[in-house]
Amino acid sequence: MNRIFCFICICFFGAQLLFFSCKTTAQQPLTGLGPLKGDSSVTMPTYFLKGEKQVLVPSNENEYAIDSMLSKYVQSQLDPNAYDGCIFNYIVKYRVDTLGTVHDVVIVNSRSGEKTLDRQIKTAIEKLPLTPAREGSKVLSVDIISRIKLDWVTGLTFIEEIAKKMSRQDRLNDEDFLILEKYLMYAKDETFAEEVGYNMFNYLKKNEQHNEQFLNYLKKEGRPREDSIVQRMLQIMWIDIGEEYEEFNKCAHDFPLFKNYGVAKGSFSKLRDNL
Repeated sequence: MNRIFCFICICFFGAQLLFFSCKTTAQQPLTGLGPLKGDSSVTMPTYFLKGEKQVLVPSNENEYAIDSMLSKYVQSQLDPNAYDGCIFNYIVKYRVDTLGTVHDVVIVNSRSGEKTLDRQIKTAIEKLPLTPAREGSKVLSVDIISRIKLDWVTGLTFIEEIAKKMSRQDRLNDEDFLILEKYLMYAKDETFAEEVGYNMFNYLKKNEQHNEQFLNYLKKEGRPREDSIVQRMLQIMWIDIGEEYEEFNKCAHDFPLFKNYGVAKGSFSKLRDNL
């Protein structure tokens, strides 16, 4: 009888132990396999954004804080018009190998109704050019979980930054041109249109180098995309162009990139006729 009672007790307490063990495991937060927070001997993978070196921030080791720079990178790769007025928070898990290549991208909180956005986010992170994690001279393969925020409500900071760069006459890079192109072609909110147009006007006027930079970027797009962008450039600068130039040839003399596009002359004439 005592043996039976002991056996029942062992089974009961064993089941309780298994229950609490499973419960604790289920409540554990998502964790990566990378270096622990506070391990100062390890340098996490790095990348460049707008010419500045950035370090990946494992969100799971930082109370799931948003990696703001990674968020900006991902959002810069997406069509700003597609989710106008929307905000998304994503948690993305992925591996960075010893060559800095991203593998096994998984969106932890995938949305069934936004499969296209999920796919675009995965592609953007897969293409992120990284240097691998390091511990001294040794390169490491690490698993990382990043929380990113895609904000198309207050996300006009990108175009504001580019407008400021043009106002300072700073050189624009390919990423700046890409964001500027998306803004020209798709933006519905014209809050900053006048500011962007004014700064673009002064950035290009009588500056051959800046005109050449714009032209080099446009040539990568191919026609008819080039023509569409040129038309939008004229439209956004028209407050200043229309006030200063009555003839296209004089305008093209100060903005030499327009000489390469017949559509520019036609657009100039239409805009002039509508004054």
